[in-house]
Amino acid sequence: IIECSQLNRIAGSDTTGITATFALLLLLNNQDKLKELISEIHSTFPSLDDTITFAKTQDLPYLNAVINESMRVMPIVTAGKFINSNHDIH
Repeated sequence: IIECSQLNRIAGSDTTGITATFALLLLLNNQDKLKELISEIHSTFPSLDDTITFAKTQDLPYLNAVINESMRVMPIVTAGKFINSNHDIH
């Protein structure tokens, strides 16, 4: 059980890291979207001293849309299967 949980933690961090990298790449190539995301984050967390919690991040619809769109546009290939989507996420 311990070995499996350690593997899951490593596997999860890899896919999270890749998704974050893809999201940042897409944002850097779409500066207007990056500015919109920064604006949303600054309005939710106006001070550097604000505590970032999971609950507060759920109230960031644009951030969640960025994450979902990056996973749609640049999916992570798993188990040799390529997932391609031509449909927008709503």
